[in-house]
Amino acid sequence: MTWEHERANTAPDNFLFSQGRAQLRVATPGLYSLSCAVFFAHPHPTVTINVNGVEAMRRVGARRTGTTYGQAGGVSLRDFLSLPPNALITVGLDNHGGPLDDAQAFLELRKL
Repeated sequence: MTWEHERANTAPDNFLFSQGRAQLRVATPGLYSLSCAVFFAHPHPTVTINVNGVEAMRRVGARRTGTTYGQAGGVSLRDFLSLPPNALITVGLDNHGGPLDDAQAFLELRKL
């Protein structure tokens, strides 16, 4: 999943965003609060958060049936991370064979 828009960045020297890239670089080490949500039509998505290429978090969305509006459901997670300097954060999305072209997501990081 690549990131196309950055809505707000309260610390642009720490949170290094590049449009069209899959990673977000976090320059300063320390404790962070992370929130992420992904919305799309597939009824049972899996979202992973990777730090420097290693899976740090995984969340599997609940099974849904009868959704009439494709992006009514999704999966979200919130947790805490201890990041090393210059950490690369990547959000992975597994839709179990379904298309990804309708996916929308957000990622929020806060230094504690």
